[in-house]
Amino acid sequence: MSTPGFAIPAAAWSLATEFGIIGVCVAALLWRLAAPKTPFHVYITVWLSWSFALALVALVPLDLNLVYLERCLDHFGNNTRASAIACPLEHWRFSPPPPPPHPHPPQPPQTPQPPLPPQPGEDVDDEDAREPPSHEDDLLVVQQWKDLLHGLWLTVYAVTMAHGWVILNFQSAFNESRQFTVFKRFQQCFRDNVILVCIASACNIIALAVIIVLNLDLYYIIYGMMAVTNAICLVVVAFLVGFGCAVVPRALWHASHLDKSLRKCMREVASLDVKYNESATDLAAKMVAVYQL
Repeated sequence: MSTPGFAIPAAAWSLATEFGIIGVCVAALLWRLAAPKTPFHVYITVWLSWSFALALVALVPLDLNLVYLERCLDHFGNNTRASAIACPLEHWRFSPPPPPPHPHPPQPPQTPQPPLPPQPGEDVDDEDAREPPSHEDDLLVVQQWKDLLHGLWLTVYAVTMAHGWVILNFQSAFNESRQFTVFKRFQQCFRDNVILVCIASACNIIALAVIIVLNLDLYYIIYGMMAVTNAICLVVVAFLVGFGCAVVPRALWHASHLDKSLRKCMREVASLDVKYNESATDLAAKMVAVYQL
């Protein structure tokens, strides 16, 4: 009997595809919105920041599906046949489940004989009659994916926070500096951001000291803060999505009707010119009246 080979599950393919689509879309957006003569390192850092921030969208569906599968397996317990139907894990396994061991040792090859009809009470070698993977194997698959998503969540949040609080601030100050040498520009960007970094570091150290002194669960605190920040970001997106849904199509509509927009701007310029001439005439008349006093 041949051993099943290693296979990449559909969940891993979907996660990699989502990350790839996000990276390509962010790159296209940067290419469209970036100002001329933008430094290449700015492209890299902004692409990383936006891609990792949007990677949260790719992780949430998998995380929710994994939570459902874990609770489903806990509900059915050792009833492997019912759990295999209600909690399918075929798209999550990195390799097919191993087949059950054969009860008899392998025999040397013999001359093939015509098959005999099964006798009453004899077991039939049916592929469908094989037992599904055990409850422990299913829990092991779920735990492996939980560890993987745990690392991805921490990586995404760490990179996003590092870019938002440190790297982008230093990079912005470095590019906007009016110094002529690279060393002087580094000095200025360090002076401009050292106060913010010191305050943020002091707050983090104080919070960590409080957690240690009170003997709190560091794991619970970190994931609670991640959940709070995630909820705040979702609320901000919910408030801004209406503005974006209204402004973006309107901007595209105006861009597709350049002639009408040009005529409208010409009418506004003519109207402003008339108002300017009237204001200049009124001002000249008042100045004459002042000089005649």
